[in-house]
Amino acid sequence: MFKKVPEKWEKYRRKNLVASLGLVFGLPLVAVLVATIKVWLPNYAEYSFQTLSIIWCALWGWSAFCVVRWPCPRCGVPWLSHQVAEFGAKQCCSQCGLCLYEEP
Repeated sequence: MFKKVPEKWEKYRRKNLVASLGLVFGLPLVAVLVATIKVWLPNYAEYSFQTLSIIWCALWGWSAFCVVRWPCPRCGVPWLSHQVAEFGAKQCCSQCGLCLYEEP
């Protein structure tokens, strides 16, 4: 079902998955936690959404930063840091041209 990824790309794939899932499921999880806090701990509910949202943003931002700054398996330059964000663009290293999930 899934294409076999070279071993050197496994860590990047995991970090990318964590960042993606954190983006998709993070804010709904924050909303559920805030609702739970309002029901069970009403004294702490006043600033719970702001606090949990800031924590979620910081954690997701850090994981996304780690994905962008992940070193290329071939040359060691940060992987996506010097690329222009463009839909449909091929993801390749800006230094050596290694494409995503290619054998280094």
